[in-house]
Amino acid sequence: MERRRAVRIPVAWAARISNADAAFEAECMIVDISATGARISFQGSGQLPKRLELFVVQSNSLMGATVIWQLGRDAGLDFDERQSPESMG
Repeated sequence: MERRRAVRIPVAWAARISNADAAFEAECMIVDISATGARISFQGSGQLPKRLELFVVQSNSLMGATVIWQLGRDAGLDFDERQSPESMG
């Protein structure tokens, strides 16, 4: 049974993730997105910081997020504020 708060939209958007002090930065791809979060696939290895910023290249959008889960190079993010996926793409 699906427990998500919002409908996910499959996308393939280039993005960057970083933490607040820019000590961590990585290129990533947004795989799917909703008003409340996104699934990303990122380059590099290791554990992501719990709190990060997601920058969507094509829309020049920056949003705060919390990493909810991580499996290898894939991660699920929960946005700090609801977003309109249509305005980010």
